[in-house]
Amino acid sequence: MKVMSSEKSIQILNRSHAKQYEFVQSKSLSVAKGFVAHPETFQWFPEHEIYPTLGAFHGDQLISVMRLEWLLSWPEVNAKMNSHFSHPKIKLPVAYLTKGGTLPEFMSLGLNSVLRYHALKISCFWPVEYILGTMIMGSSRVESMKQMGYEFSVNPVKWDGYYKSDENALIGLLNLREKGRHALDYLEDKYIQLLLDYKPGFKHQDIKIKIPYRSVS
Repeated sequence: MKVMSSEKSIQILNRSHAKQYEFVQSKSLSVAKGFVAHPETFQWFPEHEIYPTLGAFHGDQLISVMRLEWLLSWPEVNAKMNSHFSHPKIKLPVAYLTKGGTLPEFMSLGLNSVLRYHALKISCFWPVEYILGTMIMGSSRVESMKQMGYEFSVNPVKWDGYYKSDENALIGLLNLREKGRHALDYLEDKYIQLLLDYKPGFKHQDIKIKIPYRSVS
């Protein structure tokens, strides 16, 4: 896909970006290690009209994506993460980062961390205390997430849904109230130039929680 402009930005996606979103997801997942994904995983679902899906752009070209959700119950949490997870200190609802993907030729830039930064910043304005995520054990981003303040536990249930893997997955959680500012400072220090280059086309405090969409994907 040809880059139309050198202008860089972070935007909230809408249905007009559906084809580009599916292209980014399919290309990203085609080179993923440790798991495989069903074709349905690539698709633009109705949730993308409810939950904010972040996208990094070069001009009009979408090159990296990540979705920020909120989950209201433990059955919903475990359906999303394919887990049997609970935590006595966590009060629901929680924020949840998912559907991250970057075009292979841009994977070395650190755009996953840039999108995570903006997702965390949005979450800090929401009435949630924790943000969760899941990834295959050995993922390259685990160490940096630990530096941000994430805590990890092993998911005893292997992925067997939209994603399938024979390897164990990790569940990461970050206490936004206690460590959110530290996580943002860490990302600002490490990715300051990228954050300056990819300017958001929205105000973080304006991205509100909408009525939850009940389907699980």
